[in-house]
Amino acid sequence: MNMLALLLILCISDLPDLPDQADTLLAAPTGSLWSEQSGSLFEDFKARRVGDLLTIVVTESTTASTNADTAVKKSESASTQAGVGPLLKLLWPELSAGGKTDMSASGSTTRAGRITARITVVVVETLPNGVLRVEGRRSLKINDETQTLIF
Repeated sequence: MNMLALLLILCISDLPDLPDQADTLLAAPTGSLWSEQSGSLFEDFKARRVGDLLTIVVTESTTASTNADTAVKKSESASTQAGVGPLLKLLWPELSAGGKTDMSASGSTTRAGRITARITVVVVETLPNGVLRVEGRRSLKINDETQTLIF
């Protein structure tokens, strides 16, 4: 009977109100602008999970030049010996043959290119320090030349 009375007394008595845990606010850390809860300084808050998409803007400028110089000299002479040679010298004493060729050439080529492209890549891994490893590919065809950008 004592047991039953004790149970009835416990059921009737009011229990003290406990504060909800959701109402408890954590105090902001003092003395620093950086909070451990905000993540890495280099972390991207928009895309950080595997499968997220990012857009990378690529700007590339290239300039190449080539110079070439060529010089060629050639000289020839001909004279007659035995056989018909003495007879020709009697008929035409001034007869002789010879030639000389001089050639020089130079050339230069200059080429410049500029690429500005946007490439959408996929996050394939998030490293422990918050750095993202991404993969993506884009091919550009300019003047019948295909350039492929791979990340």
